Amino acid sequence: MKEKISGLAEEFAKYAIKFEETQQHGNFQDGNFYSAKIMENGDKMKSNYALAVVLLDKLLTSNLPSVLLHSCLYALLVNYRTQEALILLEKIVREGNGLTGFTADITLELYGIGELFELHGIRNWNSAGGNKIVIGANSHPIYKLKKAWGPHAFFWCIIYPNAKSV
Repeated sequence: MKEKISGLAEEFAKYAIKFEETQQHGNFQDGNFYSAKIMENGDKMKSNYALAVVLLDKLLTSNLPSVLLHSCLYALLVNYRTQEALILLEKIVREGNGLTGFTADITLELYGIGELFELHGIRNWNSAGGNKIVIGANSHPIYKLKKAWGPHAFFWCIIYPNAKSV
C-alpha cells in the first residue's frame, strides 16, 4: 500500500512539474495532457478523503512551487490542511513564480469568493471532507471562455477544470 501511495504522489508531482514546463514553453498539447493527468489524480483525492490525506501529507512537503500549487488546490477542495494550503499559496504569489504565482493568486481569489468548489465540480460542499455532489462538466459558463481561447485554454484547465470545449 505504501508503494502505491508513494507512486501516486510521485506521479502527481511529475505531472505538476511537466505542466509548469509546458506553460513556460507554450506547448499547449502537452499542457492539456498533463492538466488532465493532474485532474485524474485530483479526482482520486476528491472521491477518497483517506487517500487525499495520505497523498497531501506527502505532497505538501515539496519545495517546488508547481507541486505545491496543485497540492494546495486539492487540499482546499477536500478541506484538509486548509490554513497551511492558503499560507503556501500566498507564499507562491509573494515569490513571483511567473504563471504559477499568477495561478496561485487566482486560486486564492476563487477560494475567497467561494467559487473554487463549483468550478471543480463540487456542489453542496461539506466542510468535514467527502460527501460532495458532482455537477456536470458544462455547468459553469466559463466553458464558453475556454472554447473561445482555443490553444491558450490549457493554462486555465487547473483553475477551471470543468470548462470543457463544446
